Amino acid sequence: MGISGTEITKQAADIVLANDDFSTIVAAVEEGRQVFDNILKFIVYLLSCNGAEIILMLLCAAINTPLPFTTIMILWANIIGIIYVIYVILNTAIIFIHTFFAL
Repeated sequence: MGISGTEITKQAADIVLANDDFSTIVAAVEEGRQVFDNILKFIVYLLSCNGAEIILMLLCAAINTPLPFTTIMILWANIIGIIYVIYVILNTAIIFIHTFFAL
């Protein structure tokens, strides 16, 4: 706790709360859960997008055939795939700004 905690515990802690209010702890836990959920969603997105590439490369390596894609091809496909994600994020931010500021 930020106010009632001793200096030794503050130095040993990874996070020190600014106040001792219980609602701060609840808000911090909710924020942490949201971050954890977003990380899981991102990992699932990456695996779903690149899973076929990974399986294909492992299969080609297992049966000793030439690789079907070059490194540049894979990078280009990833860049094209991320454009949609950026579009969705920007649209969500714009909608949030218009809603929050009532423009």
